[in-house]
Amino acid sequence: MELPRGFVYTAYNFDGHYLLVYSVHLKSNYGGVQENIPKREESARQLLTHVADVKALHRQAGAKCVSIVLSGDFNTSLISDQFAAEKTGQIILDGGFDWGFRGMTAEDTVTWLSDGRYPDVTFDHFFSQTDGGAVAGRSTVLPTERSVSDHRPVVMSIRNL
Repeated sequence: MELPRGFVYTAYNFDGHYLLVYSVHLKSNYGGVQENIPKREESARQLLTHVADVKALHRQAGAKCVSIVLSGDFNTSLISDQFAAEKTGQIILDGGFDWGFRGMTAEDTVTWLSDGRYPDVTFDHFFSQTDGGAVAGRSTVLPTERSVSDHRPVVMSIRNL
């Protein structure tokens, strides 16, 4: 399946402990949610395949530890009923990742601000997979107005690298 959009990544080396950081922008909901769900789900599968390949390359090259962060606009929500049938987030969680908003209220995770046509929703996420004692913090949404951007910034810290 040819997929729109994609991802970029970079690798940071902290004395043999590598941190792979991916930034994604998965298919929007333009044209209809149901039509775009399969594209995002396939993107998640392809992303996890890439992550596994790159992680293996770093291990083969002698990396002590490899931690991974997936971040960006996934254009889906793990907590909105509108996206309940979508498996994109679950595919990533089943791949051994933790969700940065796990255990938080829906109100505390809103990253996409409504334009009046659709309700506020959580589209922007951090997923982490830590290794070698690294610890990922919870995600935090920074409060901004829609006049700045329709997406609010999200931050997360990684420590003990």
